[in-house]
Amino acid sequence: MKLSVVIPFYNLERYVRPCLDSVVSAARGVDAWLEVVCVDDGSTDGTPAALDGFAAKDPRICVIHKPNGGEGSARNAGVATATGDWVTFLDGDDVWLQNHLEVAVPLIRRHPEADIVALKYANFDDGERTPEPTGAEAKVIDLAESVLSEVVLDVGVFPTFFRRDFIAKGSFSSLPLGADRLYMAQCFARARTVVKCDAVVHGYRVRAGSMARAVWNARKVVSQCDYAFGSLMALAASGKRIGREGHGYLASLWLSDVPNRLARLPRFERRAAWEHWRSTLGSGCVRALPRFDRVRRVLRGCSSSMSLSLAAARLFRKLGVS
Repeated sequence: MKLSVVIPFYNLERYVRPCLDSVVSAARGVDAWLEVVCVDDGSTDGTPAALDGFAAKDPRICVIHKPNGGEGSARNAGVATATGDWVTFLDGDDVWLQNHLEVAVPLIRRHPEADIVALKYANFDDGERTPEPTGAEAKVIDLAESVLSEVVLDVGVFPTFFRRDFIAKGSFSSLPLGADRLYMAQCFARARTVVKCDAVVHGYRVRAGSMARAVWNARKVVSQCDYAFGSLMALAASGKRIGREGHGYLASLWLSDVPNRLARLPRFERRAAWEHWRSTLGSGCVRALPRFDRVRRVLRGCSSSMSLSLAAARLFRKLGVS
């Protein structure tokens, strides 16, 4: 069995060694062929040289150097290069725990029919010890007709393995925030089987300077609108039943959280972002959630006025309606 891990890097020189050392260490003694595809996304620090140094010493590591295009384009470039039967992702500042492949490989071998095999990560602060690995039982979830809330809420891009012929049918967007969530919603829309295991096998590094920790601005608000709305559209188009809690979470992000964040933006940033959100309100992608669809219709009805629509959204949020 061949596995490929795609790792995008952008100005992450200090994390190259711990990241790649963790992958190499996790692969020791595991009966699987591993390919490590590192994508240098136009770094301007010592990242390219550090990656090339690793590749010169280990034939399993290949490096792609490309102009900066964002994490989504870097992952797409990595997938296009990967040759494994199964493909997974790792961020360049994160690490695999020692048990990563020890848990994943047997699961994949037992469930070759699965489209997605999903495990768990644990957060750790930059400079702190990595999390302890844990084990857990796995379960098979049929997605042919419905997508359970636990899949929508708990299954992310990593630590997750995708069957090669399945992942080849999709691609990551260029959104600076939420591209992972949108990608997974699109995967759930077409997947038939997910194997979900709560074993912790991945350390997610929480550090200053990441997009998730950046101050909210119009660009981030528009991205949140796009990934929440895009996810709802993908799930609605699939015709599958969507778990109410997971479906409602996405609807709330779109109809409640986005306008709430819009209202807090400086006035000079607000209008263009509001116009973008407003343009999505004509969609009936939440018809399966009557309460949210009523909120959508009210917001659309008062969307000729920015102040009125944002005030209505805040009221719905305060009342717990959306």
